Amino acid sequence: NDDQKKDGLFLVNPRFVFRSAEADMLCWEEKCLVMPPTFTATLLRDRRVVVEAETLDGTTRLLDFDGELARAVQHECQHDEGILIVDHIDLNDSSVVVSDAMRRIEQEYHDERQR
Repeated sequence: NDDQKKDGLFLVNPRFVFRSAEADMLCWEEKCLVMPPTFTATLLRDRRVVVEAETLDGTTRLLDFDGELARAVQHECQHDEGILIVDHIDLNDSSVVVSDAMRRIEQEYHDERQR
Protein backbone atom coordinates (compact mmCIF):
# COMPACT_ATOMS: atom_id res chain seq x y z
CA ASN A 1 0.00 0.00 0.00
CA ASP A 2 1.01 3.67 -0.19
CA ASP A 3 2.05 3.86 3.48
CA GLN A 4 4.47 0.94 2.98
CA LYS A 5 5.97 2.62 -0.08
CA LYS A 6 6.50 5.84 1.88
CA ASP A 7 7.56 4.46 5.28
CA GLY A 8 8.97 1.03 4.43
CA LEU A 9 7.84 -2.37 5.60
CA PHE A 10 8.64 -3.50 9.14
CA LEU A 11 8.36 -7.21 9.98
CA VAL A 12 8.67 -8.12 13.66
CA ASN A 13 9.52 -11.79 14.33
CA PRO A 14 8.91 -12.91 10.73
CA ARG A 15 8.17 -16.59 10.13
CA PHE A 16 7.94 -18.22 6.72
CA VAL A 17 4.66 -20.15 6.55
CA PHE A 18 4.85 -20.97 2.84
CA ARG A 19 7.69 -21.37 0.37
CA SER A 20 7.62 -22.17 -3.33
CA ALA A 21 8.08 -25.72 -4.51
CA GLU A 22 11.72 -26.48 -5.29
CA ALA A 23 10.92 -26.59 -9.01
CA ASP A 24 9.68 -22.97 -8.81
CA MET A 25 12.82 -21.52 -7.26
CA LEU A 26 14.62 -18.76 -9.14
CA CYS A 27 18.32 -18.15 -9.65
CA TRP A 28 19.46 -14.68 -8.54
CA GLU A 29 22.67 -12.69 -8.69
CA GLU A 30 22.85 -10.97 -5.29
CA LYS A 31 24.97 -8.33 -3.68
CA CYS A 32 24.86 -7.27 -0.05
CA LEU A 33 25.69 -4.01 1.68
CA VAL A 34 27.73 -5.84 4.35
CA MET A 35 29.97 -7.47 1.74
CA PRO A 36 32.67 -5.85 -0.41
CA PRO A 37 30.99 -3.97 -3.28
CA THR A 38 32.57 -6.23 -5.91
CA PHE A 39 31.24 -9.44 -4.33
CA THR A 40 28.29 -11.12 -6.06
CA ALA A 41 26.80 -14.52 -5.26
CA THR A 42 24.59 -16.61 -7.50
CA LEU A 43 21.98 -18.48 -5.48
CA LEU A 44 18.52 -19.99 -5.53
CA ARG A 45 15.63 -18.34 -3.73
CA ASP A 46 11.96 -19.19 -3.50
CA ARG A 47 9.88 -17.47 -6.18
CA ARG A 48 7.08 -16.90 -3.66
CA VAL A 49 6.94 -16.81 0.14
CA VAL A 50 4.22 -16.10 2.67
CA VAL A 51 5.42 -14.56 5.92
CA GLU A 52 3.56 -14.28 9.21
CA ALA A 53 4.85 -11.34 11.23
CA GLU A 54 3.78 -8.71 13.69
CA THR A 55 3.57 -5.08 12.74
CA LEU A 56 5.01 -2.31 14.89
CA ASP A 57 1.65 -2.01 16.69
CA GLY A 58 1.62 -5.76 17.50
CA THR A 59 -0.93 -6.86 14.92
CA THR A 60 -0.19 -10.27 13.37
CA ARG A 61 -0.36 -10.25 9.59
CA LEU A 62 0.16 -12.67 6.73
CA LEU A 63 2.08 -11.13 3.87
CA ASP A 64 2.48 -12.71 0.43
CA PHE A 65 5.64 -11.84 -1.52
CA ASP A 66 6.50 -12.81 -5.08
CA GLY A 67 9.51 -12.36 -7.36
CA GLU A 68 12.04 -9.68 -6.46
CA LEU A 69 10.26 -8.74 -3.24
CA ALA A 70 10.22 -12.41 -2.14
CA ARG A 71 13.96 -12.56 -2.84
CA ALA A 72 14.61 -9.41 -0.80
CA VAL A 73 12.52 -10.64 2.15
CA GLN A 74 14.41 -13.95 2.22
CA HIS A 75 17.75 -12.12 2.00
CA GLU A 76 16.90 -9.76 4.87
CA CYS A 77 15.36 -12.46 7.09
CA GLN A 78 18.53 -14.51 6.74
CA HIS A 79 20.48 -11.59 8.20
CA ASP A 80 18.36 -12.06 11.33
CA GLU A 81 19.62 -15.66 11.44
CA GLY A 82 23.25 -14.58 10.98
CA ILE A 83 23.38 -15.88 7.40
CA LEU A 84 24.99 -13.86 4.61
CA ILE A 85 24.98 -14.54 0.88
CA VAL A 86 28.57 -15.76 1.19
CA ASP A 87 27.20 -18.64 3.32
CA HIS A 88 25.35 -19.97 0.27
CA ILE A 89 28.52 -20.56 -1.73
CA ASP A 90 31.39 -23.03 -1.51
CA LEU A 91 34.51 -21.07 -0.54
CA ASN A 92 36.63 -23.97 -1.81
CA ASP A 93 35.15 -23.76 -5.31
CA SER A 94 37.94 -22.38 -7.51
CA SER A 95 35.40 -20.70 -9.81
CA VAL A 96 34.18 -18.49 -6.95
CA VAL A 97 36.08 -15.21 -6.85
CA VAL A 98 36.70 -14.35 -3.20
CA SER A 99 39.67 -12.33 -2.00
CA ASP A 100 42.16 -14.12 0.23
CA ALA A 101 41.39 -11.73 3.10
CA MET A 102 37.66 -12.40 2.85
CA ARG A 103 38.26 -16.15 2.56
CA ARG A 104 40.33 -16.10 5.79
CA ILE A 105 37.67 -14.11 7.65
CA GLU A 106 34.77 -16.26 6.48
CA GLN A 107 36.33 -19.74 6.50
CA GLU A 108 36.39 -20.37 10.26
CA TYR A 109 32.61 -20.46 10.72
CA HIS A 110 31.50 -20.81 7.11
CA ASP A 111 30.69 -24.53 7.19
CA GLU A 112 28.41 -24.31 10.23
CA ARG A 113 26.54 -21.30 8.80
CA GLN A 114 26.18 -22.73 5.30
CA ARG A 115 22.62 -23.85 4.57
